[in-house]
Amino acid sequence: MNVYFFKWRLYNQMGDNMIKSGIDIVEVKRIERLIKSESFVRKIFSDNEMAYLEERKYKATTAAGIFCAKEAVSKCLGTGIAGFSWHDIEILRNDLGRPFVVLGGKALKLSEEKRIVRFDISITHIEDYALSIAIAEQDEAFFIPLGIGPFMLPEREANTHKGDYGKLVVIGGKEGMAGSVYLAGLAALKSGTGLVYVIPPNSIYEILSIKLNEVIIEKLSASQAYLMDDDLNKIMIYTEQHDAMCLGTGIGTNDKTKKLVREILDLFDRPIVLDADGLNCINGTVEILKSRRAMTIITPHTMEMARLMDVSPEAVEKDRIKTAMDFSKRYGVITVLKGHETIVSDGIDFYINTTGNPGMATAGSGDVLTGIIGAFVSQGFDPYFAAKLGVFIHGLSGDLVKRKYGEYGMIASNLIESLPHAIKMCTKKE
Repeated sequence: MNVYFFKWRLYNQMGDNMIKSGIDIVEVKRIERLIKSESFVRKIFSDNEMAYLEERKYKATTAAGIFCAKEAVSKCLGTGIAGFSWHDIEILRNDLGRPFVVLGGKALKLSEEKRIVRFDISITHIEDYALSIAIAEQDEAFFIPLGIGPFMLPEREANTHKGDYGKLVVIGGKEGMAGSVYLAGLAALKSGTGLVYVIPPNSIYEILSIKLNEVIIEKLSASQAYLMDDDLNKIMIYTEQHDAMCLGTGIGTNDKTKKLVREILDLFDRPIVLDADGLNCINGTVEILKSRRAMTIITPHTMEMARLMDVSPEAVEKDRIKTAMDFSKRYGVITVLKGHETIVSDGIDFYINTTGNPGMATAGSGDVLTGIIGAFVSQGFDPYFAAKLGVFIHGLSGDLVKRKYGEYGMIASNLIESLPHAIKMCTKKE
C-alpha cells in the first residue's frame, strides 16, 4: 500500500484555498473500558499506534485522544469512518510529541479526490473527555492523480551528465509530415532523455533543423521525399551508439519505406517503440516481431491493431484487454492499445491507464506518447514499466492542459508544454 505523509502546520492565512474542519469528543472512561478488549484495540489502532500506546502503558487518555482524532479526520473527509478502515487513518507523533496524520488506503484516495493538501490535528483533554480538532486545507488549483503511487520517480543524482540519461533516435517523417518527428523528438527531450537524435528524409531536414534547437538532426543522402532502404547502411552507422529507437511516426508506407522499416527491426538490437505508419509497414509480415533480438513496444490505436491482426475494429474493441494480452504473448512484444483507458500488456500482466481525457484526441498526440515512452526506455527503465509510465504521464499531462485550456482547444504541443510539470508531480522528494 502506498502511503503519503501529511505533516504540515496550520497557517493563519490560507489564501484562496478552502478549509474543512472536523471535531470529535469522547468520554475517557468509555475508551478505558473498551481497550481492555484485544479485538477492539486491533480493530482501531495500527501497529505504529499500538507501539506508542505500549510506551504510554495504554493510558486511557492517550487512547481516547487517538480515537477521537481519527474521528475528527474522518469528518474532514466528509464521510466519517464509514467506507474505510480505522487503520487508513493513523495518528502518530513527531520528535517533539506533536500529533500528525498519516493516510493510507481508501482514506488516502478520498483525500486525493477532494484535493486535500494539508492536514493539522490538535488533541486535548477536558476533565473526563478527550477532544480533537482536525483542519484540512483544499487547494482547488492542485490535484494528486489517482494511481500515481507506482510511478513515483527517483530524484536525479547530483554528479551526473547528459550521457547518463540515454541516447534516443527518432526515425520517421516524410514530406508534409515534419510535425510527427518534431513532436516525438521534443517530447523525448522534455521527458528527460540526455541526447535525442532525429533521422528524417531530406525533404524535411531543413525544417527540423530550424524547429528543433536541442535535437541533433542527422542528414541522409538517398532519401528525399520519404525514407527508403537505400540509406539503411548509413542509418545503422548513425544508430550504433543509441540506447533505444522510436520508429514510424509520419514515415509513410512507400514500398522502399516498408523495406527499410523491416530491415531496421531485424538489425537494430536494442528496444524499439514502433508506432503509426511503422506498424502499417509490417502489415502482413508481423511475424518479424518474433525474431527481434530486443524488446519491441507497439503503440497502435484500434484501427492499426485491427490491421495488424487482420480482424475488424469491432473484434479489437470487443475485449481490449484480451486483444492486447494475446498479441503481446504471441509476438513477444509490449502492446500499448491506445484509446479511452489505454491498455498496456506484456502478455503476462496488464495495466489499465486512469489518466487522460477526450481533449487528447487530436493530431500528434500519439507522436508525443511515442517520444515519452522512448525517452524512459532510453534512460534505462524496464520497457514494460516505461510503457506504463509513459502512458500515465502522457495522460496526466493532458489532464493538466485540460485544467488550463479545456478540452476543445487542446493541441499536441500543449501536452509537451505540460510534460515537465507532470513529471515533477511524479518525482519523489527525498
